[in-house]
Amino acid sequence: MKESDKRADPETDDKRMQFLERENSYIFSIELMYFEKVQARNAHLYHVSFLIAAARFEQSRRTPRSSRAGA
Repeated sequence: MKESDKRADPETDDKRMQFLERENSYIFSIELMYFEKVQARNAHLYHVSFLIAAARFEQSRRTPRSSRAGA
């Protein structure tokens, strides 16, 4: 096989590059959506944790100290 035969057609290379760019863009958008979903889930979990901690704090303020001594 000649060296010139081994070289790919420039048009084919261009199409291949366009395909790879589209694929990479698609993969990146999926990763970004996943990251945003994880961030939203974490924010929700932090919010819920904060609400639980706030409720426990409120409960501890309302409970008389004498009943907390045994706990």
